[in-house]
Amino acid sequence: MTISPRTVSPSLRFLMSSLPILFLAMLLARSPIAAADSPSGTASSGPILETSLDALAKGVGLDTVQSTEQSLRRPVKIAILDNGFRGYKDSLGSLIPRSTKIRVGPVAVDPKTEDEHGLKMAEIVSGLLDRTETNYELHLFYAFGYSNLKSAVDQVISEKFDVVLYSQVWEYGGNGDGRGFINSLISKATAANILWVNAAGNFAKTTYLAPVERIADDWAYLPGPNESVQLRCFRNSSGKCRLRLVLSWNSFSDDVNIGTDKDLDLVLTDDTLKVVKTAGLIQKKSVTGELGASLYPREIIEADVEPGVYFARVKVRSKNFTKADTLRITASGDFLEMLNRTEGETLLAPADLPSVITVGASDSVNSSTSRKLAKPDLRSTSLITTESELQFKGSSNSSAAYAARIATEVFNRGPLSREAVLSLLQGGKAPRTGGRAQAPNTNLDKVTTDITSPRGSCFPYEALRFNTPQIIMMMKSGGTIVDTMSGLKIFIDEDPFVRAARLGLMVNDDGTGREILLADLSGLFSAPKASRALLGSGGTVEIVKTPPNVSYCSLR
Repeated sequence: MTISPRTVSPSLRFLMSSLPILFLAMLLARSPIAAADSPSGTASSGPILETSLDALAKGVGLDTVQSTEQSLRRPVKIAILDNGFRGYKDSLGSLIPRSTKIRVGPVAVDPKTEDEHGLKMAEIVSGLLDRTETNYELHLFYAFGYSNLKSAVDQVISEKFDVVLYSQVWEYGGNGDGRGFINSLISKATAANILWVNAAGNFAKTTYLAPVERIADDWAYLPGPNESVQLRCFRNSSGKCRLRLVLSWNSFSDDVNIGTDKDLDLVLTDDTLKVVKTAGLIQKKSVTGELGASLYPREIIEADVEPGVYFARVKVRSKNFTKADTLRITASGDFLEMLNRTEGETLLAPADLPSVITVGASDSVNSSTSRKLAKPDLRSTSLITTESELQFKGSSNSSAAYAARIATEVFNRGPLSREAVLSLLQGGKAPRTGGRAQAPNTNLDKVTTDITSPRGSCFPYEALRFNTPQIIMMMKSGGTIVDTMSGLKIFIDEDPFVRAARLGLMVNDDGTGREILLADLSGLFSAPKASRALLGSGGTVEIVKTPPNVSYCSLR
């Protein structure tokens, strides 16, 4: 299948890959979204300050890594897949190794619209690795659009790369549960024992997820006024907000060539209900050249909107939706707020794929999460400052830092499985050579071994990077926070759900289980015990009742 590019909007920095002329209207694969508030546009942001790289290295524990006797005995092969690497030629031998190889895809990237996001990822990876004794090869793959992504995946598999960094997420192509044609493609790489490090994305505050429910006049039920999801554009120096709004629903096949006939349309209005823009492709299981037809369950609106409130509405065009069908609305752009967002299930493909190592930013409230999937797997700080005094943070930077840490561990220890890597980085012990590792200790019913371990320590809640009113109230009501081998826990003297109710704190319950009580940036939420894997990321705290006859440090 041949895919050729079609430039749609240079200012929005994306290229839509379309099939040959008979499929022109399908919009097979728009490029993914960079998972960070990262450098973009045509102006260079300048090199990252050494102090920022030091902080990233410390955030992922790279400063504590020591070489072992068993080495990989060859350079570790690292691939960075990204939309663009503008400026890489001028950076060779300075910001990135002179031996860095650039790998072009079958679809050329327009140099006029190419950004430097991928170069910044390479700068972080190489900047951190150069602080170690790791011997590595760095390859930069243009993965702009589905055709280039598929080509890059095929190459990293055939050339047996050790680590892949992909700091991108796709607003469509996945169903929110690890399925869909994007994840089907990435699964081929993880099945080939490649450690795929993926940024979590930054849609935690701009996602709405709900069942497809038809109401009067064939509108879908949405929680805002006029059956909508409300969006606000704040006043800013440019006088406008560049809004990208994507509607998708869970009808994506694992096969990129198979479509759906379940059909929704997207409508954007202002606060007077004047229509700003609509997106109304006709979804079909197969397309033979019809204009306005698409295989894929998605609609996209892009518009420059003035400050004010806007309504995103959804029209249900087909009558074949069931109770199992869900829709998702995502918004991206600066100075924007989604007023009717949902929390806790905001990962996009391929960050929601169970076999990838998903990395979030512990210092960004926008970093996406999934409670059902217990992701991200890892979190770290992400803030960087460049020599031009620009600052950026987000899960892209965190994932690049962890890719460097993982590459170092592979070089020192030899091939590692995903399970071994997570066991090592979440506080457990990993084998020195390849193979499955034992899962990290998450049996918190036996907390004595956790809180008396060498790592165990107590510290005041003011020291937390992610204080919330709920955590503060739990602490002020007599809680003690302990840094255990399994992650952060607040110990209290009664059932945590009873304490939350007594304090008048709302506990979000998404129906996945009410076995433990967790707290993160979004508040308190109940979860099954399997969600304890989140504790190793450093961005989630479990609230537990102190077992009898257990002693630990006291705050005075």
